Amino acid sequence: MTAAYDAAAFIREHVREQIRLEDVADAVGYSPFHLARMFTASVRCSPMRYLAAHRFHQAKHLLLAEGLTVVDVCHEVGFSSPGTFTRRFRAEVGVTPAELRVLADEVTERHAAPFRSGPQHGWGMLTGTVEVARELGPDPLVWVGLFARPEPAGVPAAGLLRRGPCEFTLPVLPTHPWLLATVVPDTADPLIHLAADWPLVAMHPAPITRPTHVRLTTRPAFDWETPILTALPALRKIGVSGS
Repeated sequence: MTAAYDAAAFIREHVREQIRLEDVADAVGYSPFHLARMFTASVRCSPMRYLAAHRFHQAKHLLLAEGLTVVDVCHEVGFSSPGTFTRRFRAEVGVTPAELRVLADEVTERHAAPFRSGPQHGWGMLTGTVEVARELGPDPLVWVGLFARPEPAGVPAAGLLRRGPCEFTLPVLPTHPWLLATVVPDTADPLIHLAADWPLVAMHPAPITRPTHVRLTTRPAFDWETPILTALPALRKIGVSGS
């Protein structure tokens, strides 16, 4: 599967350029059809979705660290229409570009408290534990969510925030069967909370469609993995139902 990872590296290197699937395939010596199939099996998303994910990740950095306008960010990451950029950004990140900046201010000003969002009941209950494999200081923030796809993009159907290694309970939701978790230090700046380049992550290896108990152990994200697009602190606003 080396070609898939080489393709992922090519995409990251040319993320701000107008590249096509054919360009990526040519760079690694495969036909577009075979590359797309191999890439999706290895990286868990299509090459073009991977390109879009890295563009939106770059956009978050430009919005938060460099203070560019939304129009400037739109063009910097390869979009021609600010309206299309904003619509797709919201779908992938969970908030608009302007709301992301407000969220960054809230992260700075407000102490994060444990909570759970989303429905209380599903097709049974999923229970589990999250173990933090690396020291991140006292009470690191542990985010857990149920996603429609095996990539941390969009708004999870249910999620929670806990502190430190923890146990959790979430409803089983067959439409959102992928369980993902990430951990950040409590003292991290907003850029780490909202656009970390090298987060600690964990994902259950298979979709969860029935009641079960799982154990997740976080690890540093691999460079070829899809970046975390979801603005996790925004989960607080999605049907908060207690801690």
